[in-house]
Amino acid sequence: MTVGISGKSNGTQGALSVNGTEAFAFDATGVDSPFTLTAVPSGNAMVLTLKAGGWRFRSTTTADGTPTYVKTDTDLTLTVSSGSTLGTTNAVQSDILVRVINDAGTLRLSAENAAGGMDTSETGLISTTAEGGAGGADSATTIYSGTAVTSKAYRVAGIVRSTQATAGTWVTTPSLVQSVGGSVEAASAASMVRLQTPNGNGSTNTCVRRFSSTVVNRGSAITYADSSTAGGTFTINTPGVYHISYSDSFSGATNFGLSVNSTQLTTAIGSITATDRLQMNQTLSANANAVCAWAGWLNAGDVIRAHTSASPGNGVNPVDFCIVRAL
Repeated sequence: MTVGISGKSNGTQGALSVNGTEAFAFDATGVDSPFTLTAVPSGNAMVLTLKAGGWRFRSTTTADGTPTYVKTDTDLTLTVSSGSTLGTTNAVQSDILVRVINDAGTLRLSAENAAGGMDTSETGLISTTAEGGAGGADSATTIYSGTAVTSKAYRVAGIVRSTQATAGTWVTTPSLVQSVGGSVEAASAASMVRLQTPNGNGSTNTCVRRFSSTVVNRGSAITYADSSTAGGTFTINTPGVYHISYSDSFSGATNFGLSVNSTQLTTAIGSITATDRLQMNQTLSANANAVCAWAGWLNAGDVIRAHTSASPGNGVNPVDFCIVRAL
């Protein structure tokens, strides 16, 4: 028995024959090629390359479920120029989301900071801003491509996980390059700050808690800062749903909790403006632990604080503060 495969020069159509008789024909048009992604620092820039192949895209008419197949025989590249931060932060791990876009039959790459929380469901259309090549692509909530596009279909190509000592100076090789299709969003936008060990309160902002041990500081959606005078602050860079938990103990029974954008930083948590108080709890006795938790929407620019009563001192039990961007 002789088995043979014949194909056309375009590599998408062919037939399987047995003993010289065609058994069945096949047509590979519309079959996605594997997503092969590389990310290489070069001259303080980051060069993203997606290997040649073909992809199916949804229609730009959202009520139309008919896919369109687009193929390229050349690799796709996008350079994140030297000085372009994509909204990342010095020495903080970030995930860069890479998409391939169907621009009326021309395939283009895009890149964005996954902490920006843009939709990656592939059910809608996206618009992009030109990267520009001059180090000005600095927003965490903008999708950048070599040429700007408007309302185009896309596929998710992968993520590049990177920590650069100086944001926008792309010299460190990424710790992860994940070539995936479809639902990469679960790996994106994750940010978390977790602290332990009480360190008193700010000397000026006497009701703002400080911590001396950072357990986790991941992602760029939250900026944590500690000051001996101002206390600890958690600035929200990316809007979204956040979960916050704060457990504490003090040298006496006291109220403590979570405030947002409060200017009453020498006022006990129970007496500040109600709209600035996210949540409050009370320890019942000296050195007794209690937990305060909250979940909800926060906007970019919001400032969260662990807010106590005036100079309550430190208890002897473990203290833990955790803020996570969930969505």
